[in-house]
Amino acid sequence: MTRLWEEEGADLERVTDEARIFVWGIIQMAEQGIAEQLLFNSATSGKSGRCFSLIPSPRSLIPLQWAHFGPGAISDALANTPCHTLDVDGVLRTLNDVLGSDHTLAMPGLRPCLEHFLCTSQDFGYLYGIFRGHWHADFVCLLSDLSRKQVRDEEMRRNVLREGYIKDSNIRPRRAWDLYSNRVLPYYALPSHPCVQIPDNLWTVSHSWVSPEERAEVWTPINGSKWPVPLPHATSLDHIRVELLNFGAEYVWLDVLCLRQKGRPEDEEQRKDEWKLDVPTIGSIYALPSVPCITYFNGLGLVADASEEASSSDRHWYNRVWTVQEYSTAWLPGGATGASSTAHESLYCRYSITMNPVELASRNNPSSDLFTLSYVYDMMRKRHATTELDRVFGLAYVFGCKTLPVYDEGCSPDLALAMLFKHIPASTRTSIFLQHIEAHPDDTAILLSILPSWNQLMGWAMVPA
Repeated sequence: MTRLWEEEGADLERVTDEARIFVWGIIQMAEQGIAEQLLFNSATSGKSGRCFSLIPSPRSLIPLQWAHFGPGAISDALANTPCHTLDVDGVLRTLNDVLGSDHTLAMPGLRPCLEHFLCTSQDFGYLYGIFRGHWHADFVCLLSDLSRKQVRDEEMRRNVLREGYIKDSNIRPRRAWDLYSNRVLPYYALPSHPCVQIPDNLWTVSHSWVSPEERAEVWTPINGSKWPVPLPHATSLDHIRVELLNFGAEYVWLDVLCLRQKGRPEDEEQRKDEWKLDVPTIGSIYALPSVPCITYFNGLGLVADASEEASSSDRHWYNRVWTVQEYSTAWLPGGATGASSTAHESLYCRYSITMNPVELASRNNPSSDLFTLSYVYDMMRKRHATTELDRVFGLAYVFGCKTLPVYDEGCSPDLALAMLFKHIPASTRTSIFLQHIEAHPDDTAILLSILPSWNQLMGWAMVPA
């Protein structure tokens, strides 16, 4: 499926339509009993090396989560091998076996690189994740190149923050999940792509969050056990990994793994510090039209349910404020089964109808049409959110702000909105002010307030069509 996105000059809408049709076809063949080794095998992808069989247990209702076969994506048993049990010769043999190569320690610079990452990596999975993207690089320069990229990445994240605001909303992610090594890597460790900010082989995942009662906090070596991963009880990261691999993904941005979550008390200050930048800029990667997005409508890794009852839930993807900024023209259906594939046309139509007004409001000029503004407010008010701050930052995405306020979870909605107004385009601020006056025609004191409070903004009614 990856080849569809690699076609030179391919029409994105056509490509994604073909990809979704391909997915439905694979699912139906799987449910009809076609051998999994034929359907879910990446051995023909052009990659060499040892083939692995990934078969998560228990068996899922989602066919794409049943199994994955092919080279590159290593087993958990191998990934979890502690580095202190390995030596340079042994790890080189394993890397050659996995990658289908014949590197020797006589290659200039290779031994120091292996020794360095054996000392600094927790397990083979992380070491493999670092090496596999640079296995054909100049090993003499590899350590200095990675160190330089790390320094530049850290400087970029420091310099983009000013007093209380982010000077560039288009920020690349801090981390990515390498599905082959099954480890979360720092973004700077990904293979270099000098001409693009986001590499073509980095995909995204969008999902609704199930209620706290329906999820668990899972500690996993995938993210180095740096924080617990909130995960629905009815799935596992093994199942999700297999599904994403079968879609053709290699590197993925997934919030629960790549955005620091609440965990140990001693890590709270670091989380809050990272969230200042990372939370407001989440939408930037989803806005890129060439980045495929696997969308789970009923919860991460869960079965897609197109029923009216499921669609009306306040936990459904369509009904959450935060997913407004995760709309993607290159979406693919996560959690699809034969039952959901029969309803894929209605699912796709609702996706387009539900999200296109937001895309129109953000990509065109929302300030030119007071009806569009009212529609946006009404839509944001009707959606459900964990906190009111989610709505405020949702508006920041809709209005296409080039700069953003930092995220402060202790901030009140009114203060957050006041800070956001500084970053909204001037013409949009004018339209909001005019609508503020229109909503309160008899209040002469309105001129003194200039802009509405958060409750006033969310309280505006839809302008009749």
